[in-house]
Amino acid sequence: IWEGYGHQYLYPDYPDGNDHIQYMLGWLALGLLNDFWRRLLVLPVHSPFWNRALGILSGVLFVLGAYALWPTASFALMDIVGRILLLAVFIGAISSGVIVVRAGFRPAYYSLSGILIFIATVLILTMSGIGVLPGNNYTCVIGYFGYSLEFGFFLVSIVTRARLLEKLAGDAKVAVEIETGETTNKYSRLRSLDISALALRLRHLMEAERLYCDDDLTLQRLADLMNISRHQLSELIREVFHTTFNGYRNDLRIKAAARLLIEEPERTILSIAMSVGYNAKSSFNSAFRSATGQTPGEYRRSRLNLIRKDPHSNETDD
Repeated sequence: IWEGYGHQYLYPDYPDGNDHIQYMLGWLALGLLNDFWRRLLVLPVHSPFWNRALGILSGVLFVLGAYALWPTASFALMDIVGRILLLAVFIGAISSGVIVVRAGFRPAYYSLSGILIFIATVLILTMSGIGVLPGNNYTCVIGYFGYSLEFGFFLVSIVTRARLLEKLAGDAKVAVEIETGETTNKYSRLRSLDISALALRLRHLMEAERLYCDDDLTLQRLADLMNISRHQLSELIREVFHTTFNGYRNDLRIKAAARLLIEEPERTILSIAMSVGYNAKSSFNSAFRSATGQTPGEYRRSRLNLIRKDPHSNETDD
């Protein structure tokens, strides 16, 4: 049994010319939503291919929206092309979302969940409309339910992204610099790049995924993971973190080692050194002394003695 709303969706009676604006707004909204998705998931950094593909798709949707205003525009043609583009948007959103989720970018979990829920509600609406599923008052309005959940998840993703950026940016000065690009000069290799997104990606790779623990980590390898050149990565680290690649990497290693020296007092210094990325105890001792003014053994003894005297003092130095 064909339900009216499903039949109307799949085989609509094409409207009069008064609905040109309605069609234009529909394609414009979809194009803007598609472009919003690219920015929300920081696709220029996480997936350059899908960033370009979805950018082209947004352009086509904007062109279709402009065509809808043409007095003799064919609604049948717009329906056919529009549904193909809608399918392409869904494929692009899911594919890029999976890539970003696998990269560990937390806001993408919420964005992808919202898209999948919305697609599921559209499928239920369509199948109930053609008789595959029984139609009722609930399946008739399930599309609105999907819309609500989708934008609810998008809102959570936006808030999570903003908090993550604030956390990874460090202090207010760095946040302003990476958001405005004020750190770059006239001849900077970073002028055409999204510095905020790159800084976010770099902090995620180095701190959340703990790449600094890899003793084979090089500037070139890290640059390849970020899809930029080694010269661009070197400048990014210098501009945002005011140090070199080796300095940035060693700083993270020493901070991690300092925590482990206190949290795991029975563990050997060599084991800790190797766990944070050093392959020789001598190089670890030298780097640790340079950063803290003490050898790892001296640091551990002094901190543990302090904790024994004052049990509430259990924080390690930065």
